[in-house]
Amino acid sequence: MSTREKLTTGDIRINAASFETLYKLYWKKMYIIGYRYTQDAELAKEVVQDVFKSLWERRDTLIIEGAAENYLIRATKLKILERLRSESRIQEHLSAAGYMQPQQGNITEDEIRFKEQYQQWQEGIAALPEKCRMVYQLSQQAVLTPQQIATRLNISAKTVENYLSEANRLLRKKIF
Repeated sequence: MSTREKLTTGDIRINAASFETLYKLYWKKMYIIGYRYTQDAELAKEVVQDVFKSLWERRDTLIIEGAAENYLIRATKLKILERLRSESRIQEHLSAAGYMQPQQGNITEDEIRFKEQYQQWQEGIAALPEKCRMVYQLSQQAVLTPQQIATRLNISAKTVENYLSEANRLLRKKIF
């Protein structure tokens, strides 16, 4: 079985060959996702670089369960949200310190909609019941599988799936 075929099924351990194959196969798709959300070519490149840097740094302990493409896309989206959250905090600190932010006269509707939905998503997560929120955050932020979450929280995988379904239902209701 070729390295490329192994990347679509089963558990994947990162080594030089798999890392290179992942990069060649998915960097462009990750960049496009990054650019679509940020509308900033440099930031999109940085996000992709950060994801691959993290992958390489954790190569000795990281095992990707399932399709590598899904893992990389989720990691890219999470890194974008992390960057946007960080930029938002910086702007808040600058405003609090009395620095004026330059006016952006060219904010697109997509950017505004994305930021509003992101805010609603954050509020929705905060409003989830405690166990449901914990399971959802482990799934989305720690990028764990339902089985890994079940093991970590000492609950059944079916319970994890139920919590995730409930969280998604409540978040969709909150955002849309």
